[in-house]
Amino acid sequence: MFRLPILKYLFIICVSAAAFTVQANAESREADQKLKEAVALSNENKNADAISMLKELAQKFSDDRRILVSLGFVYQKENRLDDAIETFEKALLLKQDRKVCYSLGFLYEAKAANSPSPEDKKAFLNKALSAWEKVLELPSKKTVSGETEKTDNSRKSEVAAKHIEKIKSFLDSPSAQ
Repeated sequence: MFRLPILKYLFIICVSAAAFTVQANAESREADQKLKEAVALSNENKNADAISMLKELAQKFSDDRRILVSLGFVYQKENRLDDAIETFEKALLLKQDRKVCYSLGFLYEAKAANSPSPEDKKAFLNKALSAWEKVLELPSKKTVSGETEKTDNSRKSEVAAKHIEKIKSFLDSPSAQ
């Protein structure tokens, strides 16, 4: 007598879960397709259109880090430093990423170079230093075969180490005081 209602509820729960999974997969495919379209637009130097599409996607799929990273790169390509930094920082809140930290290192250094006040310059250089240090701290990506992407990752590590040394040297110099 009690088994039928329990089985009925379990069936309803299973059907609901399956429907939710199908909907989530459809949304994921939509995000993937739109993301590819936006990247293609950027590759064709139609950056305003790419930014518009990526901003719309970021609102709809707020937990998709790939969209934020792509948007950050298009902003960077357009020399919209503040927008790129803000977008990359949001992406890092979702997941730490060497490539994003690498870009942030350059962006913060560019902001420092364009800062009229010594205090702002030091603040941006400290943020750049933090980004470069994260490049060295975060694990390298693995390829499908399980091998580390040695060439790109070792190059990023070398660049990060050089920038860390240069920034520390500047910050320790009398001209930075």
